[in-house]
Amino acid sequence: MRNLIAAVCAALLALSVSLPAHAAALAPAPRPIESFDVGMLHVERFGSGDSVVLVPGLASGAWTWNAVIPHLAATHSVYAVTFAGFSGRPAASGDVTFARFDADLSALLTSRAIVKPALVGHSLGGTLVIAYAEAHPDRVRTVVAVDGLPIFPMLAQMTADQRSAAAKQLADSVRSQTDEQFATYESGYMASVGVTDAGLAKEIAALSARSDRATVAAWLQADLVTDLRPQLGMLAVPPTEITGYSPAEPYTQEQKAAFYRTLLTGASKADVVVIPGAKHFVMLDQPEQFAAALDHALRAVP
Repeated sequence: MRNLIAAVCAALLALSVSLPAHAAALAPAPRPIESFDVGMLHVERFGSGDSVVLVPGLASGAWTWNAVIPHLAATHSVYAVTFAGFSGRPAASGDVTFARFDADLSALLTSRAIVKPALVGHSLGGTLVIAYAEAHPDRVRTVVAVDGLPIFPMLAQMTADQRSAAAKQLADSVRSQTDEQFATYESGYMASVGVTDAGLAKEIAALSARSDRATVAAWLQADLVTDLRPQLGMLAVPPTEITGYSPAEPYTQEQKAAFYRTLLTGASKADVVVIPGAKHFVMLDQPEQFAAALDHALRAVP
């Protein structure tokens, strides 16, 4: 099992790349029209029009979308969420599970009379919005996952038992870290896997390191054991997958796109969009190209 975990870590670190700096700092946070809580979700609302719900990834917050929110808010009602326990938010009581996210997102849509929003999620958030769209095809207008897939790609060939064991060991390693160790981990992750610019990596690592470690570990474990591939046929609309690509990755851009398509087999007419010059936080590395890809996905809805 240690060899499996080492392989996962090695594959993640292999994404490291040195490119010219082009994003000196995180875009300033837009001012929301309102902020409120629904269950474990802290929600910030922007703009008006057709609704878009933005769901961040592990240990991240609504800041993930700062560069694209002003663009979206010009024509959409945007609901950007942050999970309890992430990026400085107080941790929630009780277990964190996919089912709990499902219930809280449903409560948000019902309480605000949000009809068939576009769901856009990054990383863990991408997996969560796919799961929600599978369970509630009648409540979703479209689903866009940003480097978030129906299964964690590096564990896709494992059995359910192997994924469960790997997930527990990786989550336990996060739980056992000190604050300093967790901050060091986030710094290394953001610099190697997160974004291409060193200054931006440092900035978002500091935001992520404010997260509650127990919450991060619980969500990490929940994410790594999940396999949504058998239910992809339940999606009522073709999903869009957006990912980045750097020349340092151990495969070609075409190979990466083909692999992602295999993980989406079963979803009707799934679209995979690869944006060069970007790492995991595609929307921060290449905000203009990401906004164009997102616009295309939103316009493609029948």
